Amino acid sequence: MATVRESTAVNATASIVKNFISSNNVFFFDSLINEMKFFKNSKTFTHRQTFVGMIKSMLLDFCQIQTAEQNQVEFNGARKFNLIESVVIKHFQNDLVELSQDKVVNVRISLAECFFCLQERLEQLDLEATRIQKLI
Repeated sequence: MATVRESTAVNATASIVKNFISSNNVFFFDSLINEMKFFKNSKTFTHRQTFVGMIKSMLLDFCQIQTAEQNQVEFNGARKFNLIESVVIKHFQNDLVELSQDKVVNVRISLAECFFCLQERLEQLDLEATRIQKLI
């Protein structure tokens, strides 16, 4: 069951968040943020790990950006370039700091793996950009 929950969180969250943002439905977006915070504040460590999976989804979505313009969305009249700026940092920065000190080691490991995946992906993108520059 935990694998299904984690897989769904990682594979679906970014898409759901982007759909709510692009629809400009502030009520649904705020409800989603509150539901995500419910997972983060849960007494059950697997729910907190699921929250980390949701964050991972949005972080890795950032790595899918082909150009800045492709991922620009308008929300409340303000242009946002990516989910890291418009959602993760804005709504969950303090939550991530708290989870980095979670009492359950598995939660801390999940968070570390989340940021390690982001770092690996960014390094891959950097290598790809260097390869393309050499070809040009």
